[in-house]
Amino acid sequence: MLDTDPRLRAELERLLPLPDADADWSEVIRRLERPAPRRGRRWRAVAAIVVAVLAGAVAVSPVGGAVARGVGDFSAWLRGDAGTPASEAEQREFANANERSWGGFPGTPRLRRLLEHHAAGIDYTLYGFRTGEALCLRLVADGSGSDPAISCAPLSELRDAEAPAVVLLTDHPFGTRPLPADAQPGEYTPARGSATFGIVADGVRTIALQADDGQHDALIGGNAFLYVADDPVVGTRVTGGTVTDASGTEFALPLATAPFGMSGGSGVAPRPPLGPGAGRAQGGRRFDRLARTTRVSR
Repeated sequence: MLDTDPRLRAELERLLPLPDADADWSEVIRRLERPAPRRGRRWRAVAAIVVAVLAGAVAVSPVGGAVARGVGDFSAWLRGDAGTPASEAEQREFANANERSWGGFPGTPRLRRLLEHHAAGIDYTLYGFRTGEALCLRLVADGSGSDPAISCAPLSELRDAEAPAVVLLTDHPFGTRPLPADAQPGEYTPARGSATFGIVADGVRTIALQADDGQHDALIGGNAFLYVADDPVVGTRVTGGTVTDASGTEFALPLATAPFGMSGGSGVAPRPPLGPGAGRAQGGRRFDRLARTTRVSR
């Protein structure tokens, strides 16, 4: 990358011009035999240029470790041009909801429209925005009677991602269906829809989610993915997934299964209990993700 940077090449050629191709070879030898000059102002200038170009290359790098491992990058998100700009009406609705929320985002970030889906009389619209050092998704389900669902991930999570996708929320319920006539006391009210969504890197081809009722392909668009289970069976959960990039390489998709009832979830292998100190060291990311899913919707 750096050996083709025009700024670096031009400045180096100005400060340290290459010798004439027709120069006398004996003169070249004589120069090499002379004592090495002190590295003065010119060398310091060259060093400063190299450092500046290197710093610029690091600054514009979309992700850290993920790029080094060859994983697709999230540069569209970091540039702020994932999807398309939301309409003024959509932005105004978000701003009003943000002002009314106890945990509103500072400055009311600008929304980007990412994906749309219609099912069972509900219009789902997935938006994205950046706030500080976090990327957030906001799923609005018009016609469900439920508040929008919001979940965020820190930029560091994208930089450390082993797969070209990050799941932000799993099996978030929208709306309710009436209980059947033969329902027993204490049964859970079924949801009209259950949504799983997240962020994807540039060039992701497919995302397949594994749930208790089989495999499902997610919608992909605007550097995001969305899967909506219509009229899901109570307790059905997404338990895993895979993501395929443009080259056809398949990655396991890490995700936290949504809790259900008193068991804490379905389809998840039991884990040993973690103490207060180990919770952050060993299960911190999972704890943070689950904490985000249980916040009051904005």
